[in-house]
Order: sequence, then structure tokens, then C-alpha cells
Amino acid sequence: MECINGIQLNLIKNSITINNLGPNINTEYDEYAPYVSADEEKLFFTSRRLGDHAKNIDKNDGLHYEDIFLSFRRDGFWSPAVNAGNNINSRGHDAICGVFEDGHTMIIFKGGIRGGDLFSVKYNNGE
Repeated sequence: MECINGIQLNLIKNSITINNLGPNINTEYDEYAPYVSADEEKLFFTSRRLGDHAKNIDKNDGLHYEDIFLSFRRDGFWSPAVNAGNNINSRGHDAICGVFEDGHTMIIFKGGIRGGDLFSVKYNNGE
């Protein structure tokens, strides 16, 4: 049955367009793992850009440590991305792994000496 479904899905012609979100979101650094809240008003993503919390360099790959960033949709456009702050980001790797439908709860990865762990984080009143 899975093969039949695969064949049928492959026959559907999809049109996919990839658009750069512009300088409010994209930089010369790596940005990935985007998550948009269910109401499509918040964009969370992981970046290895230079920033307040990502000044240190990972000795393993020579890049800045990962941090989580946030942007808000205003009048149909994404606001300039901001670092999600000290309550989420640390001196090590911090990456977003998922956003709950409520748009206020996320699962994040925090890297550590022994690898890392997953955490649930609640977004309240801008923090």
C-alpha cells in the first residue's frame, strides 16, 4: 500500500518556490531550523551569526556557537531578527527543535560538555 501511495503522490505536480526572507532575517552566517507559530506571527530559528551570546567560537568547526533568534510579522513583513536572550541562549550551543501550536512553548537543544539535552521553554510577555 505504501508503494501505491508513493506512486500516486509522485504523479502530483507540485510547484515549490524558495524565497530569501531578506536582510531582516538572513545574514552571511548560517540560519536554519525555522519554525513559524501557528498564528504565523512569530518566526523562531537557529543561527550561527555573531551576536551578544555567540561571541565565542566552537573549536570543533571554527564557527560561532548556535543561538536562537526571533522575529515578528508586522504588516506582512518579518521584523529584524533579535537574539532570544539570556533566558534561552547560553555561551554554548542553543538550537530550536520545535514550537508547539500555542506559539509560546518550544523545545530547544542546549549543548554541553557531555553532548547536550532537550528542554521545554515557555515564552511569556516578551521573554
